[in-house]
Amino acid sequence: MLTKLHTLLFGPLPYIQPFHLDSDAFDSVRVSPVALQQWRRQLAAPGYVRSGLIVGSVDAGVLTVRYAIPTGYRSWRTTPLLGDPRYVVGYIDGLNAALDEPVDWYGHWLMTANNTVPGAADSEATVERGQERLLFGPDQVLLSVGERDGRIVVDAYRPIDGEIEMLPVVLPGEDE
Repeated sequence: MLTKLHTLLFGPLPYIQPFHLDSDAFDSVRVSPVALQQWRRQLAAPGYVRSGLIVGSVDAGVLTVRYAIPTGYRSWRTTPLLGDPRYVVGYIDGLNAALDEPVDWYGHWLMTANNTVPGAADSEATVERGQERLLFGPDQVLLSVGERDGRIVVDAYRPIDGEIEMLPVVLPGEDE
């Protein structure tokens, strides 16, 4: 199955129709317990910037982040946010082969070296720089992940209509 991530990394492939999940617009983000657990593991290894891709689906105006894919192994010295294409494509291909409902790429997550939540100005600058590499758009968000007062905090940003918009995020166990 060819996802938006395949198209981003490899460009249009002749004679293959890209698979895209419903591209319904979304105005909020919900984080699954699995994605939250993946970030907890990343927070247990501070000392360097961590990042990766988010995959999930959109339903009724809500982007559900089902998985937080890391960029690869630390020793690989991968490209921040995007990672090793072979690793991330293999990861999403494996998910889609194993899952009953397909997932697609909806953006990236970023964690600072000291686990603090990146500030709004830093996150907005990351989105602006990432737009040049087609990493962010109305359907691809940046999730800035960190800890505040011993709790995981996730802030969501995306470019839309020439502005950087912050979206509400619901974590497992929180009311909407």
